[in-house]
Amino acid sequence: MSDKAKYGYLAGIIDGEGCITIGAGVKPTCINYNALVLVQNTSKKLIDWLQSNFGGQIYLSKKATEKTKEAWMWRITKQKDIETFLLSILPYLIIKREQAKVLLKFVRLERTAPVESRKNAYEEIRALNVRGKSVTTNMQEVAKSTKIESE
Repeated sequence: MSDKAKYGYLAGIIDGEGCITIGAGVKPTCINYNALVLVQNTSKKLIDWLQSNFGGQIYLSKKATEKTKEAWMWRITKQKDIETFLLSILPYLIIKREQAKVLLKFVRLERTAPVESRKNAYEEIRALNVRGKSVTTNMQEVAKSTKIESE
């Protein structure tokens, strides 16, 4: 599989099954903001493919019951790895493009950046990730700018 095909496929997985977010961990003296990209899926084969191609960690996120399958989670948490990852899929993202842009700005913040900058990114990405919010895509623009060949 070519890199272009691999990153396009990966962007589709992230758009459909993934999460691009910033977590907030509360400590006694401060709030710690953390970048996070993850995919949760019942296909262990998919999760293993993600790790073998893009690094990250794998976790069993949900045990099987008599009514549900087990679910696996793949995630990246290292800021430098997230930056490289987002840059590779950004051209192909549709649904989660804005979240990727916000997270990219976040991981590029200097360690000495004001906490307010991190908090603003956290609030912006939370607003984008609100469930049930309708999403506008750029598919008409993509179709106009891309020659699509019929079979």
